[in-house]
Amino acid sequence: MDATIELAIVLSILIVFPPVIWGFYHHRYSGLAGYLWRRHPGFVFVLMAFGTALWTTAALWVAGRAGILSPATIEIFSTALSGPVALLAIATFVTGVPALIDYRRLRARK
Repeated sequence: MDATIELAIVLSILIVFPPVIWGFYHHRYSGLAGYLWRRHPGFVFVLMAFGTALWTTAALWVAGRAGILSPATIEIFSTALSGPVALLAIATFVTGVPALIDYRRLRARK
């Protein structure tokens, strides 16, 4: 992948994810977020953990590119985070599909 595109993706994750996670938590009593918090709290927790893990991975990438952390440290953290990120990605899909199906059924009834 081109380094410029990779940098743009990582920086967009670093900039966009914190307000999205905060907004999803802040609006947990209304709208779609409220529905998911009430009916599928497991999905919401997995989704927020996945977002946080992705943000941490992106921050490590930027710290490595900027020279803040050594390549050996980046390698250790990347290796340590790769398993949880993969498991959270699978868990997000597994818990998200029933939530999506349930939400679509609810919308179809209205």
